[in-house]
Amino acid sequence: MNISADPQPLYDRQNDISPYWGGARWTNVSAGWLCSTGFTLNWQGARRMLTAGHCGSNGESVRIGNVLQPLTTLSMDNNARDTVMINPPPLRTFAGRIYAGPYCCVTTSIRVAGSTSDFVGNWICTGGASSGEHCRIKVVAVNASTLGITPLTYAEHVDGACAAALGDSGGPVYSYNEPLPFWKPGVRGRGTITAGYEDHTDCPGEVADGTYRVYYAPLQRPILDPHIGSLAFYGATLLIG
Repeated sequence: MNISADPQPLYDRQNDISPYWGGARWTNVSAGWLCSTGFTLNWQGARRMLTAGHCGSNGESVRIGNVLQPLTTLSMDNNARDTVMINPPPLRTFAGRIYAGPYCCVTTSIRVAGSTSDFVGNWICTGGASSGEHCRIKVVAVNASTLGITPLTYAEHVDGACAAALGDSGGPVYSYNEPLPFWKPGVRGRGTITAGYEDHTDCPGEVADGTYRVYYAPLQRPILDPHIGSLAFYGATLLIG
């Protein structure tokens, strides 16, 4: 048997392990769909993983990572907002971190430092298990609607490059450019990926045909805004890494 001279990590976006991070692969075992984890929430004294509602329904059987990981279920599905929570698997938990970097074979993560509201002109990044991390994406509209889902933030990659691909649904949307202590870097959570257009944008990763245009369910909306974000809707807070 050949053994590598250097130990190799046994986890990545497609093979996440506890404590689970955002931006990793999860499978709806009941329906056969592949989606991405978003952000860890503190909800009613417990940790839950926020992701896209169209990826599953309450009570369905799901798994984060590969077949060596235990099954769990979904709860708090809200199709009108395109959000749902993944319950923690037995003897497993979630962390306040998200994967950073490409779709494959990376073990790099960054702490979640908080959340912030979206405004037109903001710069954001997306991160999903199918196509990895993409930045240089600018917010074009807030409080948008599509597929009967409201509120959503709409953004476009300014170079027409990949913003998301099939299987990235539920993955985190975030920004690096918020003020943070230089000794404790992190990202500000903005939302979870909902949808894009079939505009045949080349994407790296498992699904080459993606989109440069993306909609996402916002974590926050500003005070006095006519809509509220996912955190206020669920009465939850973001787990800080």
